[in-house]
Amino acid sequence: MVAFVGATGGTTANNGPTITLHEDIQAGDLLVMLLGVNSPAYTYSLPAGWSELQLKSSTGGSAPPYTVLLWKTASGADAESQVQVPVAPTGSKQAV
Repeated sequence: MVAFVGATGGTTANNGPTITLHEDIQAGDLLVMLLGVNSPAYTYSLPAGWSELQLKSSTGGSAPPYTVLLWKTASGADAESQVQVPVAPTGSKQAV
C-alpha cells in the first residue's frame, strides 16, 4: 500500500543542500529526494544509503537545468535526521 507520510523542504547552499527528514518516517518507508543543479560540470555525492534513480536534463522554464531523483528505504533512525548532498564546486547553487 502506498500512502503519503509527509514532505519537507530543503535549502539552497554553497556546499550542498541539507534537508531535515519528516518526523513521521518509519523503517521501511520509501524516501524520495529531488535535487536540482545548475550545470553538468557540478558533481554531487550521494548521501549514505541513497541511490540515484534518474538524472534528467531540463529544456527551459524555471526548473534547474539538471534534476536528479534520489531514493532510499528508510531505517528506524531516519525520522527527523538531516541529510546533506555535497555538491562541488563550492559556490555552485542547488536546491532540494
